[in-house]
Amino acid sequence: MPLEQDTGSQFLQRVLKQKDEAFLLSFDVNVDLLQDYTNNSHQLARAMSKAEINTAGGNGAAGIPGAGGGTIPTIGAPKGTVLYDAVYLAANEKMNQESGRKAMILLTDGEDEGSRVKINEAIAAAQKSNVILYVILIADRGFYGGYGYSGFSAMKKMTEETGGRLIDVGNNGNKLEAAFQQIEMSYARNMSPLIRPATPS
Repeated sequence: MPLEQDTGSQFLQRVLKQKDEAFLLSFDVNVDLLQDYTNNSHQLARAMSKAEINTAGGNGAAGIPGAGGGTIPTIGAPKGTVLYDAVYLAANEKMNQESGRKAMILLTDGEDEGSRVKINEAIAAAQKSNVILYVILIADRGFYGGYGYSGFSAMKKMTEETGGRLIDVGNNGNKLEAAFQQIEMSYARNMSPLIRPATPS
C-alpha cells in the first residue's frame, strides 16, 4: 500500500489543475468516501494514506499478499471486495452530478466478491455519467491457486466499454509510476482541460 499511496499522490499533484477536482473512495467489504471533491492534492494525499488493505474479507479469510487487497473466495463468504458496487456508486452518486467527461482510476486486482450490482450495471452507470474508466491492475495470479482468476477479463471489459485503458502491472510495484504516466498521457488526449478525475481506490 505505501508505494501505491505515494505514487497515486504524486500523480494527483501532477494532473490536478486549478479548476480540477478529485475524490477518493476505498472499497473492500464496504465502499467508503475517504475524501470528497477537492482541488487540494495534499488533502487527497492525507486521505489516501488512511486507506488500508482489507485482510479479513469480512469473514476471516486471509488477504492475498501482493494482490491489491483482494481476498480468496471462501464458501459462505458473502463479501470480499465490492468492486462493482464501488464503480456504480461513484458514477451514480458522485460523478453524475458533474458536467463533461470524467475519469475514474481504479487500483485493484480486478476481482469482485459480494457486490449487489453486476458488472454490466456498473459499466452502464459509468457510461450514463460520461465516465472513462482507467484500471491499474495489481494482482499476483499465483496466490489465487485453484480458485481461478478472472480479474483481467472483467477489467478489460469495463475499460473497453467506457473508452478507458487497462494497465496490468502484476505484482511489480516498480511498474506503478509508468502506469500512472500512461494514464496521464491517455487522459490528456481524451479530455482537455482535465475535468474532475476520480482518484485510485
